[in-house]
Amino acid sequence: MPLTDLPFGPAPLYDGGQYPKPGNSAACFMPVKAGAKMRVAQFLSGPSATRMERPLLLLLNGRGEYIEKYYEPIGQILSRGYDVLTLDWRGQGLSSRMLPDRLRGHVDHFDTYLDDLERVLTSVAMVDRRVTQPKMVMGHSMGGALSLLYAARNPQRVKAIALSAPMVGMRVPTHPLFFEIVLRFNLLLGRAGAYPLGGESDPTPNSFDDQRVTRDPDRYASDASFYKIDPDILVKGATNGWLAAACAAVRALHWRSTLKKLSMPVLIQTAVADRLVPTEAHEKYAALLANGSLCAITDAQHELMREIDEVVVAYWRNFDDWRETL
Repeated sequence: MPLTDLPFGPAPLYDGGQYPKPGNSAACFMPVKAGAKMRVAQFLSGPSATRMERPLLLLLNGRGEYIEKYYEPIGQILSRGYDVLTLDWRGQGLSSRMLPDRLRGHVDHFDTYLDDLERVLTSVAMVDRRVTQPKMVMGHSMGGALSLLYAARNPQRVKAIALSAPMVGMRVPTHPLFFEIVLRFNLLLGRAGAYPLGGESDPTPNSFDDQRVTRDPDRYASDASFYKIDPDILVKGATNGWLAAACAAVRALHWRSTLKKLSMPVLIQTAVADRLVPTEAHEKYAALLANGSLCAITDAQHELMREIDEVVVAYWRNFDDWRETL
């Protein structure tokens, strides 16, 4: 049965960007804890009737992102014979938000993301048993950190992990320890849902000149075009609560108990000109993994799958070379 046969309400998947909606697609809103709902989408590379014969790839996107932004990468994955399952994390896209001001990028703890993912996969398993079997997981940035944490929770369900600029560290404006102390102080003051000092309140998307994630104006404009189709997709800056939760998640990634469970092959692709996650963090983390591989893409910024053509080609070439070794 396809995803739409689950007893949940259908969800939209918008067209309108530079890249068309790929493959045979379907989406629905799935209930999770506390009355929240998640937008979940399935993209098939072939007929639905034969999907159990094809490998499944779980695609986990980054903070503030949404399913439509990944149409081009999903098309690349489908062309390699995988089917794709993906979602909008709680607090972004068309999934439920955690604050009355839906523009604030907020979460209480990264376990909330992981619990939501577990509930989604349990529901999908009713129509697709592949989600409970060993599978490829691909994650970008925050989704990369969550890919690793999910695999540490469920090592038997993950065959391999391919990561794009994963959040295994963060660039912060001051010493990391002092930065986290300030965040914790704000949480004690009841300011978990507030922006850090100097944070965003402007409801409009960043202009190309103000963003720090890609050098490709066309891809950036294509991604931003979906905010005009449905303004509810938009998310702005991270709250004190999200930043504190992210710091805790990064620490958890380095626990010996976490690393011990990440024995599967892991590819980390790093953007040498990344202004959000330092390449040094990727180098150190890859060295900690039992089966880690590192590929550095020179001059690339954070969004390796949404960068200029040369970077995007390099990303998929590195992925293919690594995949052949599995």
